[in-house]
Amino acid sequence: MSLDHEDFAAAVRISSLTPVYEAKKIRVAGHLQSCDLDHSMIVIEDQDTPLLVDISLCINGRASCPWLRERNTTVVAVGYLDVIDMTLEDNTEPIPTLILHALVINERRDLDLDVWNSAIDAYEQAKSKLEPTSVNSQ
Repeated sequence: MSLDHEDFAAAVRISSLTPVYEAKKIRVAGHLQSCDLDHSMIVIEDQDTPLLVDISLCINGRASCPWLRERNTTVVAVGYLDVIDMTLEDNTEPIPTLILHALVINERRDLDLDVWNSAIDAYEQAKSKLEPTSVNSQ
């Protein structure tokens, strides 16, 4: 069995998410802040940065994940990022809103988000050192 790069989910800090990640498979971690099971949506947060997560593809009823009722429980989600433009009634400019369409979501009580974020930062720093620098040719 070969590893397919299409199945790779890059670990990304919630605070680093931008529309650049749209339609890419990513892995994020954060604390559960709110849950709307009627609409299969949750909000997770890390370092005061919230992320809306659609859990309709990975949650089968209320009984399947009792931890969804526990605020601040740590979760890891893998899915595809979507960017939608939301317009508020009093605002004429659309606001780009990021939504993760989760394929998998799991509770991770033992995950230290500071260590998670430090590992991502170290990986990004090492990756940037390995990337070839562009040389201006004259």
